[in-house]
Amino acid sequence: MTMTMAMFARSSRSSARALLRCQAPSVRRLAGNTRCLSALTSGLNSGSSSSSTTSQPWRVIDSQTRIRGALSFSSQAGTETAGDADASAEETALTSKQLEEARKRYRFTRQDFQPLQTKPLHFDMVFDMTESKVKVTLQTTIKHDGAQPLSELKLNAKELQVLSVEQLDKFTPLGGGNDFVAHVQSFGEPRALQYEVDTVDHFLVIKLDKPVQSGEEFVIRTVSVATPTENILEGLYFDYTPEGAPKTIITQCQQHGFQRIVPCIDTMDAKAYYTT
Repeated sequence: MTMTMAMFARSSRSSARALLRCQAPSVRRLAGNTRCLSALTSGLNSGSSSSSTTSQPWRVIDSQTRIRGALSFSSQAGTETAGDADASAEETALTSKQLEEARKRYRFTRQDFQPLQTKPLHFDMVFDMTESKVKVTLQTTIKHDGAQPLSELKLNAKELQVLSVEQLDKFTPLGGGNDFVAHVQSFGEPRALQYEVDTVDHFLVIKLDKPVQSGEEFVIRTVSVATPTENILEGLYFDYTPEGAPKTIITQCQQHGFQRIVPCIDTMDAKAYYTT
């Protein structure tokens, strides 16, 4: 009797483990790093054993990667109906609206991290500093790698007073070299360009008189004024100063503090050399 009960207990535990394995959800990768539960099992039919348990797939009804909240699932089996197309269109519109709202709330989205079409090669910077203001004359050498000609340049510029924007037509291109002293010495006289300052999205928008072709270098000169702060630890800010000592200004350019010092392409992949 004892042996029979022991064998029955082992058999029951084995059946329970089999049932748990059958009911455990699997994880399916959708796209990129997004994963979701892809299958859950239905209940046992009356009188059926664990070996006859059938899994009922859960169907994703929101095919887009979530922005907020969780992905939606449905346990209803069956093929798509005529209303699925309308639902898909509504979901696409909803996702676009969510993406627009996310762009307002967050600094960057995944779509912002694309190969640079226009990248800086070198910064030549001259600082004129007082205790309250920092005036910077910046000459930026830029290369355009986009497929289409460039007629407008957008630079990140946050809380800056832009005094002038010019372009230098005469200069010796870097061409992949690193003789930056000779490069700066080759600069000719600048000419003024039209520009706009976007104080909402924090851009300096420069209108180029002559479109820059793919593979070409060009040089933009800007004169701007930055204001060091006491409580914003980006760009330029004042460090603790002992009594009787001159003020100390600290620079903090990462992750996005350089645009508080000068107008620039301020992304993590826009790396360049600079001289002062």
